[in-house]
Amino acid sequence: KPKNLFVAGFIGTPQMNFADVTVSEETEGSLIMPDGSFVHYGGDADLSGYAGKTVTMGVRPDEVRVCSEGLSAKVDVVERLGGETYLYTDCGGIKLTAKIPGGTRLKPDDDVFLAFAPDKIHIFDTETTLRISRTEE
Repeated sequence: KPKNLFVAGFIGTPQMNFADVTVSEETEGSLIMPDGSFVHYGGDADLSGYAGKTVTMGVRPDEVRVCSEGLSAKVDVVERLGGETYLYTDCGGIKLTAKIPGGTRLKPDDDVFLAFAPDKIHIFDTETTLRISRTEE
């Protein structure tokens, strides 16, 4: 649970994915991606005061999965590292990296769907860069 964006981006390889998203005013617990798609949020941040505002969403590459439905993305680069593969994608203008098991047959320009568990998303205040949390830690 990184305290701020600097720590979140500094720790881990590959680096945590970040995207500026809008907290939905109509659907509680939903984040609106820049392309208009929705991501359900189920983590520990209290977003009640952020409805309609921009926050920074962070998700670690090992929490991003290739699925049969989810966020639409195009594969930019496939970096095969033996037992694991880094998949660099473009998801509606947002660059997302997925750390997936090795042996994938995916290649650049393939269309994929990406998803991540709602409770694995980190939310940061875009202005202060501090992680938003329900409780003081």
